[in-house]
Amino acid sequence: MAARLLLLCCVCSLRTSLSSAVSQSPEFISASVSGSFTLKCSRDIQIKYCYNTVSWYKVNLITGKLGEVRKTEEDKLEDDDKSCTRTIVNAQVQDSGIYYCATLHHTMIYIGTGTRVVITDNGPLKPSIVLYTPTDVDSPSVLLQCVVMDAVPSQISVLWLIDGDERTGWTESGWTGHDDSASEYTRAQITIPAEEWREEAHVIECVVKYGNMSVSRTLRRQSHSDATCTWLLYGGCGVAVFTIAVALTVVLCLRKERRETLRVERHRTSADTQCKHQTQGKRDMLRSNLEKPSTISEVEYSCLNPEIFKRQPNDPPLELD
Repeated sequence: MAARLLLLCCVCSLRTSLSSAVSQSPEFISASVSGSFTLKCSRDIQIKYCYNTVSWYKVNLITGKLGEVRKTEEDKLEDDDKSCTRTIVNAQVQDSGIYYCATLHHTMIYIGTGTRVVITDNGPLKPSIVLYTPTDVDSPSVLLQCVVMDAVPSQISVLWLIDGDERTGWTESGWTGHDDSASEYTRAQITIPAEEWREEAHVIECVVKYGNMSVSRTLRRQSHSDATCTWLLYGGCGVAVFTIAVALTVVLCLRKERRETLRVERHRTSADTQCKHQTQGKRDMLRSNLEKPSTISEVEYSCLNPEIFKRQPNDPPLELD
């Protein structure tokens, strides 16, 4: 990795100091998948053979890695004996990047000026537009952003229209990641006064042009009524959540009270049942004792009244039965 970075630094430094010695053409190439494109490297001195004089390298714009260019045909020496060309056939999307040629003369390496190559799919172009509305409108100016995906920046042009008038800003391109699955995007930005942004009468559009076609999207601003509706919606959601919380609390309390009541009733029923069993046991025991035959001889006593033994002289004699 360190060697590649060192080579890339050498490419950048030599490009500025020795670019007059080696040139490349064209500066930009756009080709379709399965097509072909030709790179040309020229020197200010004569070239005898291309295979041992000119080398080609490509910088992957996604990963930033530097690698050699695949060869599908032999390099060709032009008639002026100062230029070598390399043709790439059956181009693929992975062939996109910046190509540099390097030539060796004595002990010096000369680096070309570079050629940007973009390989696009043959299918119809369907760019997608994503608009970003500002969140801070208290500042004096407002930044508007329009991001275009599913299109190579070289294929499109992006502009802003406010009430039909074109507004100038600045445009940049980048990648969504740092691996081979990343996709390229184009971002256009303009800055307008905050007062102009607050006026709902203005129509703000982001327009993307490609070939003879164009697609646009209008930037929607949040009005006061929308803000009021948003606050009402949030308030209604808050009230609903509070009501649900209160209802759940009441239900839980009722369930807890019911469980406590059932527990007390079960305890009382258990105590009554135990008491009943004890009473029934005592009754059964008493009944069993009464039903047992007595082993003691029963003696029948009669009650005697002692007054009958006090007789008077004139009383008739006592008759015994």
